[in-house]
Amino acid sequence: MLGLQCGRSSGLLRLALALTWFNKGFPDPSRTHHHGHVLQVGPNLICALGLDFLHLWVYFAKKRETIQKEVKVRGLKNAGYFVIVGFFLVISLVTVSGHSWPSQPPTLVLFAPEIQGLTVRINGVALPGSPGTVISRIHWDWGDGFRGDQWFVASHTYASPGTYTVTVTAFQSDGLSTTKTVTVYLAGGQPPSLTLFNPEIRGLTVTINGVTLPGTPGTTIVRIQWDWGDGIREDRWFAASHTYSRAGTYTVTVTSFQSDGLSTTRTVTVSLKEENKPPVVDFSYSPPTPRVNETIQFTDRSYDPDGSITSWRWEFGDGSTSTLSNPSHSYSRPGTYTVWLYVTDNGGAAARASKTITVGEANRPPYYLFPVYLNLTVGETSSVQLRVIDRDGNIVSERITFEYDPSFISVSADGRVTSLREEQPGEAGTTVGASVNGVPVSNRTVIRVLSTNYRIPYRWVVGNHVAWYFPEEIKGENLSRFVEQYEILRASEIAYEIQSRLLNLQPFNGALQIFEVEIQEEGKFCICGVAGMNPIRLGWTITGNEWKNCFLVPYISPRAPHWGVFFHELGHNFLLASENFHKTLGKAWVYLEAIATAMGLTTMRFLLSGPYSLGAAAVSSMEMLAQQDEQRMLDKFQKWLQAGADFKVLEQVPGPGPDIVDGMWLYYRNQRPFDFAKRFFTPLRPQYYKILEPIINKMRPGDEHTIFAALVSAALGQDLSLTFLQDYHYPLNISFFNEAYHVFLTIICSVE
Repeated sequence: MLGLQCGRSSGLLRLALALTWFNKGFPDPSRTHHHGHVLQVGPNLICALGLDFLHLWVYFAKKRETIQKEVKVRGLKNAGYFVIVGFFLVISLVTVSGHSWPSQPPTLVLFAPEIQGLTVRINGVALPGSPGTVISRIHWDWGDGFRGDQWFVASHTYASPGTYTVTVTAFQSDGLSTTKTVTVYLAGGQPPSLTLFNPEIRGLTVTINGVTLPGTPGTTIVRIQWDWGDGIREDRWFAASHTYSRAGTYTVTVTSFQSDGLSTTRTVTVSLKEENKPPVVDFSYSPPTPRVNETIQFTDRSYDPDGSITSWRWEFGDGSTSTLSNPSHSYSRPGTYTVWLYVTDNGGAAARASKTITVGEANRPPYYLFPVYLNLTVGETSSVQLRVIDRDGNIVSERITFEYDPSFISVSADGRVTSLREEQPGEAGTTVGASVNGVPVSNRTVIRVLSTNYRIPYRWVVGNHVAWYFPEEIKGENLSRFVEQYEILRASEIAYEIQSRLLNLQPFNGALQIFEVEIQEEGKFCICGVAGMNPIRLGWTITGNEWKNCFLVPYISPRAPHWGVFFHELGHNFLLASENFHKTLGKAWVYLEAIATAMGLTTMRFLLSGPYSLGAAAVSSMEMLAQQDEQRMLDKFQKWLQAGADFKVLEQVPGPGPDIVDGMWLYYRNQRPFDFAKRFFTPLRPQYYKILEPIINKMRPGDEHTIFAALVSAALGQDLSLTFLQDYHYPLNISFFNEAYHVFLTIICSVE
């Protein structure tokens, strides 16, 4: 806005400006660009010339073409300059002598409003109409009861959508004013879409499915309200079922509520006939006294007295379900479970029955190869014999057959290992397996061939599900005391139980999961953590940097267990035991690593929030490590987004892709912190393989990205396909996404 008060102007300055402007052409004062020249009118120039002179400029700008044509016709090109300059000179002299112009109201121009949601921004120009005056204020009436003075650019946020008339008045210092109005239309948010499918009617039971999607970007569907027309009202997600007490015609009213308060309502009419006779429910199972991880076969023995049974639903008491008529199931832990069978007949009548099953301790694999780790030099024969032991540490005396790489080592009949050569680049030693009378043992022994046999005493500690094999002391560090101080065995036991509940399985047929800490040397191939086998291998580089190991964390002072590595590698073994995972997400390296980390981070959060009463040392170190790891991954995800979200970065091997994907996973977990992880991992449980099998059979190379997007969406309870396409540049197969998304939602909702 221009509002200036100036004194008398110099006639010489006016003359100079007149010469300059006439030479380049009279500009249009309402524009800032003219014939490629930029006109910048500053306060000093205006004050020098006088606002009365501005009116003359506008006049001659309008008459410029007429004057130029006249000069050209008369051949007075040069004379034209002097005519105009003379005229300006006369006007200047009149102005200097104190000539005054008639008072005029100010000029007020409003530009088109800028509208963002419910916020309106209006720019414009206000110029004094009388010489020697200034614009004293600009008053705004926003049309919704709010009034006030603002200079350009003015903005206002309305409380609700609608059509408003904005009245703007520019006041001049001499009391004159000019008023303009502008109309703004605010659409606001859009209500959700809601589509109801045809009701499924079985007897007096009605099932209605449908689809509802947010209408406003950034919002979510928070609830769906059902009025069944018989006095019953409730909140349910699709598909919703209701059983009426009597036949009749009912109007069902469904309302979808959006997080911004907007809603959409639809109705559907259902007509119910008289209820038929319900089915009679019964079932059997075998074996009668099952054990952990043992397959139990369930057989339906139900019948319908006036029709046939058309659907089954089994609830096994551990959160698992099935819709098969004769399913099989196994339990991952001992206990007493109540199994319910729900059946529905061809008339829609439903009935149920239950039985109690007692599941005993597992028949654990009885044999383990011991010791778990050996360190030899080239050509050396171990002084320690490889032995097969049972769970209690007793040596097995039956015939043992060893399995190994004969180009690297040899193993004698009595279990002594001889190294035949050095480790090659890229080799991290080798392993030995064994069997007893043809029955494989549950683990392998790791052999490292180093420059020195360090002869460090090792310790073996055993829990219910986990065992650790680690040096008692290394480089002055008493690891035995450290393991006890941080309750590493107990924390690992709890972590095993958490991951077992998440995926409802146990790797290696329920055998002890062994962690071993192995010695390695700088300059040779060094490992951090290696999973996919039993034991999980954790490397400790004994030469060089003492922190170069994956047992202690180097960046938390003074020391802390490397919880992230422990639970990440444990997560690998659980995920690889899930056929659902390795046939979907496990096909891509980025998810193979990222989801194992997600499993590890989830484990730490459950350990910290659950009723486990770990000691202060374990809790404080785990809290610090979880916080640092999560923040680091969230930061990598945000930097990747800010850099343009190059999808190719996620597929680089090796590369930052897994950390970025984990940051993405954590971003959505933080939006639903209480159950996102549980929902995410539920479809990876083995009992849902039959449901996922059609999806798995349709997968093509690259579809694992679509699977990940669909699984994250289902865990959040919101379709994120547009976000993955537009913001993350994921190569989604949309039809495949929609199918996978709804299958995942069906599985998740069946558990909830």
